[in-house]
Amino acid sequence: MNFRTVLWTYFIKKNGTCDIKIYLNYQNKKKYFSTGLQVAPKDWDERKEIVRNSHPLASRYNAKIAKMRLEMEGHFLEGGTWDNLFSKSAGGGLVDLLETIVKEGRGGLLPIKKHTISNYQSLLTRLKQYEAKTSQRITLDGVDMNFYQKFTSFLSTDGNCRLPGIDSHIKVFKRVMNIGLERNLHQNTIHKGDGFRRKRNKTNKIFLNEKEIAILEDTDLSNQPHLKKELDRWLVAYYFLLRFSDLQQISSENIINVDGRNFLRYRSQKTQKEATIPIRKRAMELMETYNFDFSWGTNQQANRQLKMAIVSAGINDMVEQGDITSPKSSFVTMHTARRSAATNLYLSGEFSIKTIADLGGWENIRTLQIYLRCSNMDSAKLAAKSDYFL
Repeated sequence: MNFRTVLWTYFIKKNGTCDIKIYLNYQNKKKYFSTGLQVAPKDWDERKEIVRNSHPLASRYNAKIAKMRLEMEGHFLEGGTWDNLFSKSAGGGLVDLLETIVKEGRGGLLPIKKHTISNYQSLLTRLKQYEAKTSQRITLDGVDMNFYQKFTSFLSTDGNCRLPGIDSHIKVFKRVMNIGLERNLHQNTIHKGDGFRRKRNKTNKIFLNEKEIAILEDTDLSNQPHLKKELDRWLVAYYFLLRFSDLQQISSENIINVDGRNFLRYRSQKTQKEATIPIRKRAMELMETYNFDFSWGTNQQANRQLKMAIVSAGINDMVEQGDITSPKSSFVTMHTARRSAATNLYLSGEFSIKTIADLGGWENIRTLQIYLRCSNMDSAKLAAKSDYFL
């Protein structure tokens, strides 16, 4: 039995890291197994086959690698076969594997961000509820289209999930199944088929047009400083097409000057994609007012106060979002700033989709196209500006 732990430098991820894999040669069969860990080449000691101490999670990563190798060795020494390798670690169950992933993520053994772990935990809760209702244990090999139909129906009824919620759960579900494949826990690829798809649709989430943005900029909330502070932060997010997580991270260090013009440059927390965007005068004034610090509070708290600020600004026309009709102010969130900015840039007719994607750090142009809130008439008016239609 021959083991080696290697850094898979044949494929470098966008963030510069590579997978750590365990190579096993036994009974004339050779195979590489993913550990689920990734590090940059500079943090890998090829001679010692360990993560260098320079990495902040070196001890945890190395402990997990050593444990995995011992489990593999013990499996064969106890009479196990290639076919049932690792089957005991997750019990063949989807819930068991998901619990393992959540535990490893919280323990720092997987490169999973905090908000992503919460998505895994949310799916875990739903799957446990589904198993309790159906009195059936979901196995990795037993996942099929029948399960997909029943589970998505369960999410819609018992789970009270709308399409975006179902989409989020299915997205995580597919990731979990892929992790199971990487760990050789199953050979089921049903989740890769066309039928097992995320229930995505182009929603009718609202955006604020340029006239409404101008109203917000002129709104006097000096007698309600807590609302003024939140509205100012929202405007900064609008000016830079920022997600809330990125807005909280920016500082004066993100300001660069090129040819006498100031730009904001940052790396997206979600996609790790770098974005650079010009700084308008009003944006710089607001950043200086708050000393380049917008890290206060949570997204939920911000959304609550923001809605009150929008009400005070008088943006209360009745609109429809999803199947709900309500004052427009009730639908505005911190993320509405990013959606509004992207849509208004597009409707100006001055920027290509590629340029908007670069400015806002979108990794996938197709995602941005779904994201834009433009009606057919908006597109027609935009096209009417072209000489082609003269």
